[in-house]
Amino acid sequence: MQFRKNVLRLLSYVFSPFLHFFPQLSLTLIATRSLSLKQNSSTKAPNSTSKTLKEPLVSAVIPTFNRKDDLLECLRALSNSSYSNMEIVVVDNASTDGTSEAIQKLYPYVKLMKLERNTGVTGGRNAGARVAKGEFILFLDHDMIVDKQMVEELTKVIEADPSIGVAGPVIYYYDEPSKIWAAGTSISMTTGKVSFNTVNPDESGLISPFEVQVLPAAILTRKELLFQIGFFNDEFFAVYEDTDFCLRARDVGYKVLCVPDAKAWHRTPIAGEKQEIHLLGRSYYLARNRIIFMKKHAKSSSFALFLISIVPVYATYYTWRSLSHGRVKFIKEYWRGLVDGFRDVLRIS
Repeated sequence: MQFRKNVLRLLSYVFSPFLHFFPQLSLTLIATRSLSLKQNSSTKAPNSTSKTLKEPLVSAVIPTFNRKDDLLECLRALSNSSYSNMEIVVVDNASTDGTSEAIQKLYPYVKLMKLERNTGVTGGRNAGARVAKGEFILFLDHDMIVDKQMVEELTKVIEADPSIGVAGPVIYYYDEPSKIWAAGTSISMTTGKVSFNTVNPDESGLISPFEVQVLPAAILTRKELLFQIGFFNDEFFAVYEDTDFCLRARDVGYKVLCVPDAKAWHRTPIAGEKQEIHLLGRSYYLARNRIIFMKKHAKSSSFALFLISIVPVYATYYTWRSLSHGRVKFIKEYWRGLVDGFRDVLRIS
């Protein structure tokens, strides 16, 4: 190997006066020298192939909090991506489970930001986006496992059409890999209820990218769009942040597309008691953020109807379901979220 490096240096020296007249020779020598360096590297980052020069830089931003094992699996899948020109930014929201130490040991090429407090999904995404160098930014939840081709497929779609502001994959359940969790979502501007599109694009004939209202959990967007609409709204912290972001992107004229050829898997409960308890565990933010979201996006008449007739229904339902599972703390969290939601709405007004 040392002999080969010496030969390369000699060739570079001998032919350097002629490189101006033979640019192709210059590129060949540079490429060969880069290959030699890569072969000497013991740690291979995602952006370590010859395709890098042709691809726009994508920055993958992953906020996390005390989910070390899930995050490491997420990074393992992302590191095997077919897309070459990618940097990975992990924002550790003050985890106490050894997350940062594990990343530094196993993935030294990852750009790690260690925050002093938990700033939530929104704060973590915004912090990571501000240091990201990519033309495009991929926001990933820490419990997402991406397909090898996902980043490549999403980038190909969004790069081809400047009117596309956000692109996302079809997301399947991790524990049931062929079952769809979400191929985009939609939200009612009367009730604030989020509906998940679980129709298989292959079965419905939707083989090309199709427009959706919202994309959750894994979204590729343009960095310029972030500056245009003002990043993620930190008021949400978590829950409804993707919905708010995608609607604001649509409001300024961008398309939001789900790409069937791009796939990912989500580590979330499929059904039954585990799924419901997982949902109830987010009671505070569901109650609070639904009110804040409707105030920001619904018409005044719809928001008034929502407060008068829909909020009491939600409150009754979550109280009943929490009691049925013997989780009194969820009832307290839900009603605390309602109070804070109304308080924030009054402040916004």
